[in-house]
Amino acid sequence: MGLFSRRSVEKVEQPPAGWHPAADRPGYVRWWDGVQWTDHYHPIVEDVQRQAEAPSELAASELRPVRPWAKATEHQRVVGENQYPEAFRALLLENDARAGDFGAEMRDLSATVIAEPDNPFDPNAVAVLVQGRLVGYLPRDDAAVYSPSLQDLADRGECLRVEARVWVAPTSDTERAASVTLKLPPAHGVQSFNEFPEQPYEVLPHGGAIQVSGEEQHMDVLGRYVSEGERYLAVTLHVVQEQKTERSQPYQCVEVRLDGHRVGVLTKAMSEKLTDIVQYVAERDKVPLCRAVLKGSPLRAEIVLYVAKSHEVTRRWLDSVGSGGGRA
Repeated sequence: MGLFSRRSVEKVEQPPAGWHPAADRPGYVRWWDGVQWTDHYHPIVEDVQRQAEAPSELAASELRPVRPWAKATEHQRVVGENQYPEAFRALLLENDARAGDFGAEMRDLSATVIAEPDNPFDPNAVAVLVQGRLVGYLPRDDAAVYSPSLQDLADRGECLRVEARVWVAPTSDTERAASVTLKLPPAHGVQSFNEFPEQPYEVLPHGGAIQVSGEEQHMDVLGRYVSEGERYLAVTLHVVQEQKTERSQPYQCVEVRLDGHRVGVLTKAMSEKLTDIVQYVAERDKVPLCRAVLKGSPLRAEIVLYVAKSHEVTRRWLDSVGSGGGRA
């Protein structure tokens, strides 16, 4: 044995390259390049603080992802991405992408948005997960707006599913790790304004706009639901026999009901395009449910449905109707 023991000549294991807490600057992280500390510092995100055990990832595995009730058109930035470099490295691998000289962009990735009411730093915190990995949070002010609706979803065992754009910085960029942008619905469109039916139901696939007719005859009902802007509703569809006058021939049409009350019908031509799908669901002892938007005043209002026509639904969706049901 030599003069020196093995312990005395062993090299101290260095931490991997990445952002690490800055001992000389509290509240900041500092970039370690794998060999030495650099002069690059970054403040620990102030909007929300990362929780050590990422409870949102556990919650996501227990909640059923559902699409927003209103159309997702709001571009929403995410904060705190630099705290999750491991998540972005995993996303690159999972999506067969490389962060070249200009970084890597991944579009239309599946993201879930989950309220964290137990977050010790902000009870309104909203976590953002992309393909099941925590990548950041909504900014504090935006989180306060979305959190109540997202908590309601969680109470039903659901979480919001939307699309995300992810950009991962090139490895030479030590200032940024990545950026994430979501497409969200309006906060009041995360879920419908009214409750879903108590009986078994099936949400019909989202589709183009269809104008309801005859709403003016049902303002005693609709007047209670109108607001200053758009109101996102869940309405049920039913195939009925309609007769415009005593002398006219009865015809089959699709009736629209709001919380069990008739609020209009579809035209004969449009009813023909929806009758098959409505009957298909009803024959399986479920209530056909669809998305609707109400606009107007207590004096006059109109309803527009957003639902796929019979020839637009897929075989996969038709096969799923008999196996479960609920919100899509």
